[in-house]
Amino acid sequence: MTHQATEYPLPTLLWHWLSRYGLRATLALLLLLLPAVCRSADTTDPATKRAIEKIYSYSFFDMNRALLTLNRLRSEKRIDTHRADKIEGDLFLNQGNFFEALKFYKRVLYSDEAARDPGLQMRIIRMVLLCYDSTHNLQKMDYYQRKLEQMAYQANDTAMRAVALFNKGKMEHYMGRKAIGCQMIRKAAQAMEHSGMKSRVNETYYYRITLIELLQQDGAYPAARAELDRLAQFINTHMRRAGFDASIARSVERDLDAHRAVVYSKLGMKAEAAHSYADFMRASDVMEFDFKCIMPYLTDNHLYDDIISLSAQRFENLRKSGYDASADLCYVFKSMGDAYMHKANYREAAKAYLRLDSIRQRQQTAEEQSAIDELTTNYETNRERLEMERSMARLKIEWIVGTALAAMLALSFIAWRERRNARVIAKKNQWMAHYIDMSRKREEPPASTLTPDKAPATEEDSEERLFERLRQTIIDERLYLDRDLSREVLLEKAKVPKNKFAKLFRIYANTTYSKFINDLRLDYAVGMLKQHTNYTIDAISAECGFTSASTFYTLFSQRFGMTPSEYKKAISKDQHDNS
Repeated sequence: MTHQATEYPLPTLLWHWLSRYGLRATLALLLLLLPAVCRSADTTDPATKRAIEKIYSYSFFDMNRALLTLNRLRSEKRIDTHRADKIEGDLFLNQGNFFEALKFYKRVLYSDEAARDPGLQMRIIRMVLLCYDSTHNLQKMDYYQRKLEQMAYQANDTAMRAVALFNKGKMEHYMGRKAIGCQMIRKAAQAMEHSGMKSRVNETYYYRITLIELLQQDGAYPAARAELDRLAQFINTHMRRAGFDASIARSVERDLDAHRAVVYSKLGMKAEAAHSYADFMRASDVMEFDFKCIMPYLTDNHLYDDIISLSAQRFENLRKSGYDASADLCYVFKSMGDAYMHKANYREAAKAYLRLDSIRQRQQTAEEQSAIDELTTNYETNRERLEMERSMARLKIEWIVGTALAAMLALSFIAWRERRNARVIAKKNQWMAHYIDMSRKREEPPASTLTPDKAPATEEDSEERLFERLRQTIIDERLYLDRDLSREVLLEKAKVPKNKFAKLFRIYANTTYSKFINDLRLDYAVGMLKQHTNYTIDAISAECGFTSASTFYTLFSQRFGMTPSEYKKAISKDQHDNS
């Protein structure tokens, strides 16, 4: 699979990527973003090409200006819808906003153009995988990796098979099968090296440097050293022959120096490590690459002043680019705070940790909102919207009749949608009010008619009394709010035989133990959502005994047909209307 050469001048774009995200992110840009743009640029007029080039450059300085330029191209019909969505996804990817980028990439993925072009589908799936990898969504990553692998084999596309294998290797490593994962990434790099793809050198380097970092994480420093030697040989053989820009070549050398310093230090080769670190620090601008890779060396050798200095330089670099809420900034202030703590400068450490907490809160808020938007977005509606636009375009041929019909259809649709939304909201509010009333009653269960201390008349009465004692223990002591609650604890507290535990819930509660406990937690959560409207969903999830917010979301949605956030919004609106 080959790619055509790009018409866009790369130096400016690469320079800003180097200064903001580092060498690996720049390589990812070369691998993933530019080839897809190049393929679709063939039929574009020169003025539009220049406008698209400006859009990408604006994204590093003025995101609003980039979006305004893109929207102007949309309104002037100078760019296809699917290509505009692809570019908008790239813009959000450049900003590190992976949730927003996913929305636009999926619009392209489910478009008619992608349905007719398997190559376009594979390139977009490649971008989707990058986003899900960055957000650590292994379930989605596994789905799209399998899809890409199947399509690549059907198309006999060696390069895309290597991409699929690389992502599969990363997932295996994430899930604890580290040796298998590293072996897959090594094979992916070898396959990409011999794929014949124009950007194969970039991708091979990206895969190999990723493998080196994973080996360092695993503590396999001899293997990491061997991979560093192979990568250096690959650079001498291929990358220099490919005629890389001098700034990128220097960045590659500095990247290798950073990793050598860490690996040599871990292997006890102190002199070699110090020499590599000296080469690293002689760089003209140490902020041209991701400085995380040198941090283990600085920490192990207690070079806290260097950590503070590099962190301050990295922060200044990110600040100038306008990127004020990212994982990079979190790492900067975490490193700076830890270094100040080791130097016993607690005042400066506190400042750094406060900045870190503020950035994490902003990032979490943005990600939660984007995640909700993604979950509630039906991408099939985009297909219907595109079909409606085509139908409207055909109706314009019949000038007066078409215009009148379009207006009537639009007004009817808006009116129908408003009436439908009003009915849905009204029904939800009525249901919620009824449920809250019932849940409050459930929190105060009626007194049992059984007498636990009285000798049972029959075996059936004995089991019913055992279940009542078990239920009363769970509810009275609010054991269901303990996320670490175990069956052994309940058996001990309620004095219930172990061999009857599951049977009691199945016969007298008509459910399982886990569902019984989770239902109590959900009932309690409903009250929390109504009473404490200022609490976050994560806080309520922890308070109610759930192990994670995602589990809370899933169980709440399955039982009530809506997410906790939707329920919380509906309660707020209902209280506002009543007031």
